[in-house]
Amino acid sequence: MSAIVDDKHDVQHVEDGNNSLKLDNVEPTYIPDTIEEKRLVRKIDRHLLPMLWSMYVFNYLDRTNIGNAKTGGMQKDLKLTSSQYSLVLSIFFVPAELSKRIALFYTASLVSGAFGGLLAGGIIQGLEVMTVPIYIVALIISVGCGWNADRTGQKAYHVLAACCWGVISFVICVTVHNNAVRYAFICFGGAGIWTGVPLFLSWMVTMFDGREKRAISIALINGVGNLSSVYGSFFWPASDAPQYKKGFAITSGLMGLAGVLVIITKWRYQDRGVAGIPKR
Repeated sequence: MSAIVDDKHDVQHVEDGNNSLKLDNVEPTYIPDTIEEKRLVRKIDRHLLPMLWSMYVFNYLDRTNIGNAKTGGMQKDLKLTSSQYSLVLSIFFVPAELSKRIALFYTASLVSGAFGGLLAGGIIQGLEVMTVPIYIVALIISVGCGWNADRTGQKAYHVLAACCWGVISFVICVTVHNNAVRYAFICFGGAGIWTGVPLFLSWMVTMFDGREKRAISIALINGVGNLSSVYGSFFWPASDAPQYKKGFAITSGLMGLAGVLVIITKWRYQDRGVAGIPKR
C-alpha cells in the first residue's frame, strides 16, 4: 500500500514539474489601459514633465528675447542689416497617446515667450508687452485642443482645423490694414501653428509600430521641423514692413500644404499608419 502511495506521489510530482515547465515557457501578455498602467503613467508624468517643462522654458527664453531685443534697438546699436540679424536669430534654432502631454510640454515655449515679453516690456518701456497676449491665446487653445483630441481620438481633424485656422488668420493679416484686427488674427494664427505642431507630433508617433520606429520618427520630424527656424527668419525682412506679404504668404502656403497632406494621410491610412500599408 505504501509503495502505491509513493508511486502516486512520484507521478503527481512529475506532473507538477511538467506544468511548472510549461508555465515558465509562457510569455507574459501585455494588457493595455489597466489600472496599474495608468497609475504608472501618472507617476512618470508627475516626476518627469515638470522638470522637462522647466528646462524647455529656460531653453526658449533666449530664443524669444532675441526677437524682443530687435524692438529695443539691438539691431540699430550693433549696426546689423536685416539679413545679418536674421542670421543671428537662426543660430538659436539649429537642431542640436500623447496629444495633451505633448501640448502641455509645448506650452513651455509659449510661457517662455510670454514671460520673455514681460521681461522685455520692463526693459523697453512697455513696448514688448504686446507680445504676451499672442502666447497666452496660443497656450489656451493648444491645451484645449490637445485635451479634446485625446477625448475624441480624432487627432488628424484637429490638426487640419489648426492648419485651416492659421491660413485664414494670416490671409486676413496680409489683406487688412487695421492694426487692431491684424493683431487679433496674429494671435489666432500663432495659436494655429502652436496647436497644429504638438497634435501632429502625437498623431504621427502613433502611426508607427514599435518603440524604435516611433523614437526615430519623432526625432526626424523635430529635426527637420526646426530647420524652418533657420531659414524662416529670412522671410520677414524689415523692408517688407508693415504688411510682410512674403512672410505671411509663405507661412499660409506651408500651413495649407500641411493641411492637404493631413487629409491625404488620413484618407489613405486612417489612423493605422504603417499597419495600413499593403505587404508585398
